[in-house]
Amino acid sequence: MLMFDMKVHDPRDLNGRTVFDMLSKTFSKFETELIRLRAMEGNARRKAAGGFTGRMKPSASTG
Repeated sequence: MLMFDMKVHDPRDLNGRTVFDMLSKTFSKFETELIRLRAMEGNARRKAAGGFTGRMKPSASTG
């Protein structure tokens, strides 16, 4: 149970589920953005070092 403004939100009732749902979606979006930013930073470092080639192009023999 979480406490906000000295109220305890029970995850079994409607208000508690709503609070937990909002928190979970917020943290999920935050983590997704962190992963995206870290990937972009890694790509920038590899590009600066000359090792970034981007997505591999499919070969003519495939497909």
